[in-house]
Amino acid sequence: MIVTYSGGVSTRAETSLFTLLMFLIAYAMVARSAGDPMRCVRLRRARPLVILCSVLASFAIIPPAVSLQALVFSRIEIPEKWMEYVLEVIRAESVPELIYAWLVVALGAAVSEEFVFRGVFQNSLSNRMRGWGAVLVTSGVFAALHTWRFPAAFIMGFFLGMLYLRTRSILVPFIAHLTINSVVVFMQYAIDKRGEDLFPRWLVEEKMAPFLLIAVSGLVFVLLMSLLFRLTRSEARKPWSPEADKTGDPPAGTLSMGDL
Repeated sequence: MIVTYSGGVSTRAETSLFTLLMFLIAYAMVARSAGDPMRCVRLRRARPLVILCSVLASFAIIPPAVSLQALVFSRIEIPEKWMEYVLEVIRAESVPELIYAWLVVALGAAVSEEFVFRGVFQNSLSNRMRGWGAVLVTSGVFAALHTWRFPAAFIMGFFLGMLYLRTRSILVPFIAHLTINSVVVFMQYAIDKRGEDLFPRWLVEEKMAPFLLIAVSGLVFVLLMSLLFRLTRSEARKPWSPEADKTGDPPAGTLSMGDL
């Protein structure tokens, strides 16, 4: 979720309006320049095993991402008002508020950010440069707009970008993104209702996770991504350009996935 702070009274509605505005602007730009936006973002079905791997990898990447973020927090002082804003957006005191927070922070952010960053930005860059390069650039922009959460956001953005690059379907990174955001929302709700002792201290306070946990989760993540790469080998060999999907040949000046 992209977090901004206006300096005034922050509300969840402010975040939802920003999310909707970002989505509408990107939709209008794509519709004007390339026609059907949904064709550009590649809303395709994916095999259940591929989706399962992406969801499990989403959980596995959390300890390393939080730990890297903790290293940044230990060296850079984060204004307390930024943290308060995040809590204000995700905190829920009742089930209706929890549903609203999930719709805005988890579902809304996942839809809008995947459409903008993977569906529009990375998709456009992949027609002009190698796939890995498009993922790196998109991840950098994605992380920069998450401001003080840049390290963790870059890791997450690169992970989501690779899912899109390999599967050629925005559905897979969307589900992974939704999984990560949902963990944040439901964890905060559980903490508010049952207390911080319900979860490990490193996760609640965004501290360094135990080294063994980082190592194990990192290994699990690598194994899951290796399996996903194997499952998506045929998709990754296809040319990236949407025009090539229809004709079978990439248009002039477009790099195919074989050039990676």
